[in-house]
Amino acid sequence: MKISATPGPQPEFARNSFAHMADATEARARAERPDTTDDDLRALVRNVIDTDAKIWSVG
Repeated sequence: MKISATPGPQPEFARNSFAHMADATEARARAERPDTTDDDLRALVRNVIDTDAKIWSVG
């Protein structure tokens, strides 16, 4: 079953997709250095998840 729309090897487990999203969120937070309020971080996480949902599909 194909669980990734990105090029390269497919993740072996669905949890690898979650690890990818966590890595992407951390990288973006560090790169953009958003304000450290909870609301700003929640918005950043939501945006990364929404963006990745267009690329990654688990199911």
